[in-house]
Amino acid sequence: MNKKAHIFSIGLVLISIVILISGLIVVSEKKAKFRDEKGNDLVIGERQFKLFNIYNQGEKVLLYVDLASKFAAKQSVYDLGKNSGFFYEQGCGEYMGVKVWKNSTDECFPDVYNSFIGFFEYNLDEQLRITPYNISLNNYDFVVGKTKITGIATRNIFLNKSNITYSIKPSFTTEMDYDLSIYDKLKTQSTELIWSCFDVDGFMGCINTKIQEYKQDGVEWEVVGCGNSSNIPNDKCTEERFVSFSVKTGDVFSVYDYDEGENKFRNITIGFALGFI
Repeated sequence: MNKKAHIFSIGLVLISIVILISGLIVVSEKKAKFRDEKGNDLVIGERQFKLFNIYNQGEKVLLYVDLASKFAAKQSVYDLGKNSGFFYEQGCGEYMGVKVWKNSTDECFPDVYNSFIGFFEYNLDEQLRITPYNISLNNYDFVVGKTKITGIATRNIFLNKSNITYSIKPSFTTEMDYDLSIYDKLKTQSTELIWSCFDVDGFMGCINTKIQEYKQDGVEWEVVGCGNSSNIPNDKCTEERFVSFSVKTGDVFSVYDYDEGENKFRNITIGFALGFI
């Protein structure tokens, strides 16, 4: 073998050994720089993997908030109808278990949009209370429209894991699958109904005729408190001249029925009363 070639081969081996040792030292030093909060060394890539895990946990929190808001919206639509469109307010009194909206002298229509927010905030917190995640209650400012509600979070949620802090803002916009403007239409129709029938001797016949005109676009009026369209009004109805109504919109939601203590599919029904005096 050529002597120069032999010397070159030995030199190349020595250089390779030096480079390999230097590389191991650099890797060892870099590995030592990645430690968890307890001082334990982290394998290269482990920190990125834990960052991915905490990001994934954050996505689960946002998904839970989104699903909770959808359920709360449907429950609130149902609760609103059951309470005549009111949250705390009492209307112009009560007749046959429902709130009185109006008579010929007093007007007590509900502030439906604020009432909806009241129910929604309560129902949303009930859902967030049972979550496995640490989500703050009473954490939202709400903007409600005819068919959707937006919750703007006032405080972020902080997730901490392996010396990593991840912050998320759990705001949301949820479609109600319902149109709250039905209450505006019922307000107009109720006022018209009273002024058309309050001074009529056979006012129940007048009422039954008028509500037939209102049965359109899936909205169905029904007289509950003083007979119905197929019955002759009784003396009590004629004396009191108060009538309770039930209005169904054709929407059916899976909601919690407080009377039965379990989830049921229920028609969305708005109950209220009017005084024809």
